[in-house]
Amino acid sequence: MVSAPLRQSSGIQKSHILAVDDSSDSLFLIQAILEEEDCKLTLAEDGRSALEQIEQSPPDLVLLDVMLPELSGYEVLQQIRKNPQLPFVPVLLMTAHEETDVAEATIAYANGFLRKPFSIEEFLHQVHVLLAMKS
Repeated sequence: MVSAPLRQSSGIQKSHILAVDDSSDSLFLIQAILEEEDCKLTLAEDGRSALEQIEQSPPDLVLLDVMLPELSGYEVLQQIRKNPQLPFVPVLLMTAHEETDVAEATIAYANGFLRKPFSIEEFLHQVHVLLAMKS
């Protein structure tokens, strides 16, 4: 069986993705991975600005670092889930913190979890799955 190239059926095309991370290196990496895809990528460096952007223009997916200044990724996620005005937005939690685990992410109502550093294939797989969940 021959499979079509990933980009043709990726589900990323035309999607609005918000990446939230206080590390400019992490944001640069996410931007580099997704630059080949035909999607709208918005970046935020803290939880407060991410929440503002989500309320103004809800994305199709949020890529959310756990360790953020002021509001943690968990706090941002709680506020997203508590807001009845927002449509369903899948959230992929990401962390380099070794003590954070999948169970914590699930309890916080995350839809996916990645530990940094992650492989590009693993990252894209999670993004595809969560965007498919959105649609």
